[in-house]
Amino acid sequence: MDRTRGKAVLEERLVFGEALESWIRKMLEQKGIRTFADLPQGKLLITASDISNGTILVLPDDIRRFGIDPAKLDVAKAVRMSCSIPYFFDPVVIRKSPVFSKGLHFQDQFVYVVDGGLLSNFPLWLFDGDRTERGRDVIPVVGFKMVGKTEVEPARIKGPLSMLQALVETMLTAHDERYIEQINRFRTVKIPTLGIKPTQFHLSLQDSTALYRSGATAGSEFFNGWNMKVYDEQLDKQRKELRKKQAEAPPLIPV
Repeated sequence: MDRTRGKAVLEERLVFGEALESWIRKMLEQKGIRTFADLPQGKLLITASDISNGTILVLPDDIRRFGIDPAKLDVAKAVRMSCSIPYFFDPVVIRKSPVFSKGLHFQDQFVYVVDGGLLSNFPLWLFDGDRTERGRDVIPVVGFKMVGKTEVEPARIKGPLSMLQALVETMLTAHDERYIEQINRFRTVKIPTLGIKPTQFHLSLQDSTALYRSGATAGSEFFNGWNMKVYDEQLDKQRKELRKKQAEAPPLIPV
């Protein structure tokens, strides 16, 4: 029973992934955007998880690991990589360039990429960069985080596929606002999810409207209380705490 259902899910999620990528590409092309070359450098950074090598990818720059020019990377493809929640969407398969594939077995020429949230679910660090370390004018970095508990519905595990689904859903939903790192609270807009799971793709108009209003309300409340002086003070405190942790970390011992 689980095997039959699994086959149907595999076929459906592949279609969903391709449809999502196609829709995003269509929306971007209306704005004259196709590849990262069409965007200002550093304007858009996207995280994804390279499960073939067990590393996080920051796109577009890290695509060069596979011999691909970052400027030629399709933006819609990168977004699909970052949205490819394991089990719910098929992984995006990247083939290394001929130069990088030389001498490799056929199966080793491919890399499988999934949702960046698997390794870094709230990567504010992406946009800090050198500007927080070199005394430059600080450009505020604010994150938007969907938070809140969802209603507990016991998973029915009938086999390996349903178990995998339960594992992924737990990874995505088993957190609330208490787990936002204290170090980033001052720059996080917390948006209540109203009990809606990240994997609920078929929302009613009522639910989607409620989520929109939840985000708009959270954003208004956050920015109505915005204080740049407080931000600068908290950012300075954050940097000092990070330096302290780095100094206290035990040295790496060669093995």
